[in-house]
Amino acid sequence: GQRVLGVFDIQSPEKDVFTPEDVTLVQALADTVAVGLRNAGLFATETRRRILAETLREVSTVLVSSLDMDSVLDGLLISLERVVDYQAALILLRRQDEGDFIVRAVRGAANEDDVLNQTLAAGDDLIDRMWEQIRRLELPGQSGDHAGHDRLYAPMQVGGKEIGILAVERVGPDQFSNEDIEIINTFANQAALAIEGAQLFAALQEEAWVTTALLTVAESVNSAVELEQTLATLVRLTPMLVGVTRCGIMEWDSSARAFVKGVAWGLAPDAEEQFRNLTLDEGIDPFCDALIDAFEPVAAGEGAELPLPGALERMFGVPALLGLPLQAKGSLVGAMFVDRPALGDSTNRKRRMNILAGIAHQTALAFETAHLQAEASERQRLERELDVAQRIQRSFLPQQLPRYAGWDLAAFYRAARQVGGDFYDFIPLKDGKIGLVIADVADKGVPAALFMALCRTNIRAAAYSRSDPAETLTRVNQLLLSDSRSDMFVTVWYGVWDPKTGEITYANTGHNPPILIQSTGACCELSAGGIALGVLEDVTLERKSVTLDPGDVLVAYTDGVTDALRADEVEFGLSGLQDTALSAYFQSASAIVERVVSAVDTFTGEQPQFDDLTLVVLKRLLGKDAARSTATLQMALASDDAAELVDLPPDVGPAD
Repeated sequence: GQRVLGVFDIQSPEKDVFTPEDVTLVQALADTVAVGLRNAGLFATETRRRILAETLREVSTVLVSSLDMDSVLDGLLISLERVVDYQAALILLRRQDEGDFIVRAVRGAANEDDVLNQTLAAGDDLIDRMWEQIRRLELPGQSGDHAGHDRLYAPMQVGGKEIGILAVERVGPDQFSNEDIEIINTFANQAALAIEGAQLFAALQEEAWVTTALLTVAESVNSAVELEQTLATLVRLTPMLVGVTRCGIMEWDSSARAFVKGVAWGLAPDAEEQFRNLTLDEGIDPFCDALIDAFEPVAAGEGAELPLPGALERMFGVPALLGLPLQAKGSLVGAMFVDRPALGDSTNRKRRMNILAGIAHQTALAFETAHLQAEASERQRLERELDVAQRIQRSFLPQQLPRYAGWDLAAFYRAARQVGGDFYDFIPLKDGKIGLVIADVADKGVPAALFMALCRTNIRAAAYSRSDPAETLTRVNQLLLSDSRSDMFVTVWYGVWDPKTGEITYANTGHNPPILIQSTGACCELSAGGIALGVLEDVTLERKSVTLDPGDVLVAYTDGVTDALRADEVEFGLSGLQDTALSAYFQSASAIVERVVSAVDTFTGEQPQFDDLTLVVLKRLLGKDAARSTATLQMALASDDAAELVDLPPDVGPAD
């Protein structure tokens, strides 16, 4: 291609020894070698691109599948090292409250712990101070003057807001190429998206803690049920609020001068039983003695001054515990034990410790309340608990339905008890799309309501960063199996609805498939393969799509509709639902919902509702002319004079 790749330099001690034929021969050889060099270069370039593409794919997979900030950032630097030759790298994240930066990931040093999690105040000299921190790492193979290096700073931005910095250094004469710079910027953008997802997930978890567990804890403490049940609720909800994995509570027996009657969560079954029968006497162990006289949390075990009692270390299976004395009206009533929480930065540390102290205070009140209240208050406490749970659950349901021109949407929910396991949701997604959710937890009452809250939070967290409904539900399954220790499971039908086009892409995990009533009067079920979430780790879900044309109606429901029984144990059934929906086809979405609910209630009569009942109806409206045609057709069908049909507009065909 007229481009010189190299030169053959052939010399002889004799003059004019080379003939024209020699020149031609060597030139032919040189051209052949040039082709070989070019091919080798192309092959090397293609190999590098393949490695880069594979690395970026792996990074993307890790970023969307993990919500742990540290593992995401560490994996990012490790992957970057595969495609860019560097000696040192840092990731600094801006702390929202303080405005300064914290070192969250380090790569390329033997003593990284010296710099990791250090805080750097924002300012003009931030970059210089940042590399002073790197210099403290004593990078292997680097001279003291650090001569000959190239540094690159890639801002990590989300929505035009800088959330951190990716800093990379290469030691030696070679500088970063344009391709290296492009790759590093790409990794910085990937990191920014992952951080945003992790922060969003953390915020959703925090919201779930505040709106569900904390209110449930407060209500459990202030109500009048057996003390053991209250303590079981507290130890189960404390991990949700504070980020611990194990929690135990013991009562202080002032007459025996000992901690007794332990209740725990997160322990092995045999260890939990041992903890239930454990007694910690005064004067036997310095950790317990410290709790008796303390008003603040007491640490024991690894990294603390006090040793951890052998019995607690064996049962909790951790080298260190945090003990909180439970004081009520100045008197010791018990103690709470938790493993060290993942506190995070100073803001999270303060918030989580305050929450933990608040739980301890409410636990102490629970002991005091149990001592003061008698069996007469048990029923009142139960009613109040269910009432609070019902309000919490109602708060999770959408308060307002999405409204779009050309669409009509309605929903209905009624629990079989005061609280239930059914729920529906409308999740705002990117590009103006909406996530349609209808789900059914395989239980009833308070346990189903709590599991429903967890499922809803996980679905919202997973749906935000995913457009594929099958991928979203697969991620929800992973979260449920990692977060839930119960045997409960949930069936979900989830569709991504585009109001602009009418397309709905959906996946199903064992839920009753919605029915689609087309403008022609035909009915079909929107089925898709899949099993319930929370059962197996590896699930394969089918992804399907359908487009709602003008006049089409989508009816999504739970089995509380079709399984409704009358006195002779005959079910309302799918046919009952289809016939009822068809009879109300020309009416609004809310009218269709009312017709179906009324038909179910009429069918069951005096029989009590035994399952939660949930219904969502989505209708795509016809145009103005077609709407007038529909109105005329309704009047004609309601009339005894069939001759009125001849006056219908021409756009109403035989199928209509």
